[in-house]
Amino acid sequence: AVIADYQPMIDLFAKVDRLVDIWNGTNHKKGKVRDVELINKPKHRHITELFDVLRLFEEWRKEGKGKFTKNFITKQTYEDLVWMVFGIAAVACIY
Repeated sequence: AVIADYQPMIDLFAKVDRLVDIWNGTNHKKGKVRDVELINKPKHRHITELFDVLRLFEEWRKEGKGKFTKNFITKQTYEDLVWMVFGIAAVACIY
């Protein structure tokens, strides 16, 4: 197997890592600048990034015909992801 075979998984991990950095407001991690700022408005660029990650998971779920099987994350994990993204977006709209 060559690394190209694993590229989709590597890309997914990078997006989830980015999601966690945004969620935590982490701008520096392991000496590297992460280009993260606190979300201070509803149309902040990070909100768009979070929904892009959510769309990626939704596409993955649809590939599995919308079922939560061994080929996808658990239903509870997916729901946590959805509520995390929508929760951050909602707080940005309210405050």
